[in-house]
Amino acid sequence: MSIRWNPCHIVDSAVFQRRVCGTLEHRESWQTQNNLHIPDDLLNAVSEAASADGKTTDEIAADALRRYLEHRKLQELGNYGREQSRRLGYTEADVSRLIAESRRENRATEYSRTASLTCEPEVPAWLTPTVQSLVDLLRLPQNWDGYGAAQIQEQIAQKVLMVLVEVMENDAPAPSVVPLSDGGIQVEWHRRARNLEIEFPAGQAPSFCYYQDGCELESEGQVSGNYDRIQAYIANLK
Repeated sequence: MSIRWNPCHIVDSAVFQRRVCGTLEHRESWQTQNNLHIPDDLLNAVSEAASADGKTTDEIAADALRRYLEHRKLQELGNYGREQSRRLGYTEADVSRLIAESRRENRATEYSRTASLTCEPEVPAWLTPTVQSLVDLLRLPQNWDGYGAAQIQEQIAQKVLMVLVEVMENDAPAPSVVPLSDGGIQVEWHRRARNLEIEFPAGQAPSFCYYQDGCELESEGQVSGNYDRIQAYIANLK
């Protein structure tokens, strides 16, 4: 997809490849320069996976390290956001407001038949962690990545919730919520070799991409008009 936040850009790619991944391509060089102390059985498994996927061991190892760094950076951002919550003025009240506003926009007719939004008999399991992740992103300051990233826009967080409420069943798995450098948000799932990414860039229409590991075919398009397809993809992730 067009805009992706990647914390690995803080590492010089040439230095990264040379110092960390440069010896992965040939097993003999690992035997003499295994500075990372990777066990032989794990190295053999990496080599077999690379061969099966048509990739080099360099690419497999780099991808694993990149995913680790992304996960670690997201944890750091979340901790930072929680520490700054009082200074930036976001409280638990904002969580309820975001939920209420997003649902009122797209389900006004349905909810007009209920006495209160807070009286629903069942709250989706994915809702609370997803809203908390969105609130954490809203706490991020300008230039949160050190490279001029924009502050996450509240109206985009509301749009994310509005779409998820439409396409997710109560027992759907919660997505990972990722900030974009333009102030937008991406939600994504990577489960059982199936991958779905829904991108909400600032100033552009939301789009999605679905693909399966080991398969060259992928499905992508605009979110608008494709709710049924997206709902089916999420159902396949359970």
